[in-house]
Amino acid sequence: MAASLSGCASASSTQARPLAPTTENLPDLKRYDVVRVTPFVPAPGSDISRSVGELFARNIFYRLKNDFGGLFKEVVYGNTYPSAAGDGGQSVTNELVISGTVLKYHPGSRLGRRWLGLPMFFSDFTAEVVLRDGTTGETLLSAPLGSFWAWAGLLGEVKGIEDHMEDCAASIANTVARLKGWKPK
Repeated sequence: MAASLSGCASASSTQARPLAPTTENLPDLKRYDVVRVTPFVPAPGSDISRSVGELFARNIFYRLKNDFGGLFKEVVYGNTYPSAAGDGGQSVTNELVISGTVLKYHPGSRLGRRWLGLPMFFSDFTAEVVLRDGTTGETLLSAPLGSFWAWAGLLGEVKGIEDHMEDCAASIANTVARLKGWKPK
């Protein structure tokens, strides 16, 4: 079973809007004790650097490890051991694997948006996140997400690509925490 979600809105994990469901069958993550966040890969045929996916995944890892107070027994980063999730590692019992693909990475230009406002200066980050059971490799959730900034003038300088990535990482962490049973205060 797979569900799809989309959207990014806040850089604060605990106050971020969760990804908006596009299906009603969201997974229950209560049984997962361990989360492993693996680097997101660039879309096939794109010129996106692997470092973009690594940075994005580390942001999700950091948020799940630090922002939700021990919600998981362990949160780890990378392909530290092989797994049935199809990413070349070994699984542990009750492990949730978070991976994905960076589909679009266009930093644009803050100054270009401020002074010219042309589309070539807009910034855009789009990715797909996949949650899998680390033991079976079953896809529990697949979610497209993205953040786009096209304001011109002074507002054009407000957000850059790093803000888009922060917002999306916060939404992923918030969604995973809520599916685990965390409730916002």
